[in-house]
Amino acid sequence: MRRTAIMLSAVALTAALSVPSALAGERHTDFGRATLTGWASLPAETFVPGSEPSGAAIGAGPFNGISAPFADQPVQGFSGIVNRHDGTYDVLSDNGYGGKANSADFLLRVHRVEPDTRTGAVEVLGGFHLTDPDHKVPFALTRADRTLTGADFDVESIVKAYDGTYWIGDEFGPFLLHFSRTGRLLEAPVPLEGVKAPENPYLNGGTPTLGGSKGFEGMARSVDGRYLYPLLEGTVAGDTMTCASTSSTGRPGSTPASAGRTGWSPRPTRSVTP
Repeated sequence: MRRTAIMLSAVALTAALSVPSALAGERHTDFGRATLTGWASLPAETFVPGSEPSGAAIGAGPFNGISAPFADQPVQGFSGIVNRHDGTYDVLSDNGYGGKANSADFLLRVHRVEPDTRTGAVEVLGGFHLTDPDHKVPFALTRADRTLTGADFDVESIVKAYDGTYWIGDEFGPFLLHFSRTGRLLEAPVPLEGVKAPENPYLNGGTPTLGGSKGFEGMARSVDGRYLYPLLEGTVAGDTMTCASTSSTGRPGSTPASAGRTGWSPRPTRSVTP
């Protein structure tokens, strides 16, 4: 088993985000101004065909003219995206309706979509639910069939590894979640040592060290696929709000990347073995 490690420091982060050595002779200092070249949108009333009812706990509405609950699972909104480099994208649905208490009937899902910027339309080609049939999650889940819901995790960021598996950042833990290419959880949720959100299942009446909805909002992967760089959306209790923070983890694994940790404020480097 190959040992992979994340060492998140300002130096490591800079190095990982630098241009690969093969392109060292092609560095540019001015990339020009970004210009919008196309646009497409998915109608708000887009649902997964033949899926389960959803939205029972959000009230009747209407919400922007749309009444609830819904006969099927909404496709929107998206909190993360992966380019498949064939004109299609994997998009990650958020936790549902904005909170743990009202999202138990929202099934976490990755959709595959194909936007057409010439027509402005987006076609939903399919997708898969996020599930835990192998009981990797050690705490209680909402559903007996172990399909994950918006009351279990608040999924925000997504990265696809070179082996086709997915790493997804959560805000309830915060946790990092590792899924197969079909959405099956491959290992136990990876925590961030010393950091607990109000929804963390291990809080046990303790004081959160991170605000609600301030977990792993974004995540990047190094060019060589060995490292992940997840970013906390908020500061951790006791940290000073200044510049990008660093911490590190060492953990064994057979995947191209293992869980790295970072937030928004400086903190000492440390090792964690989940």
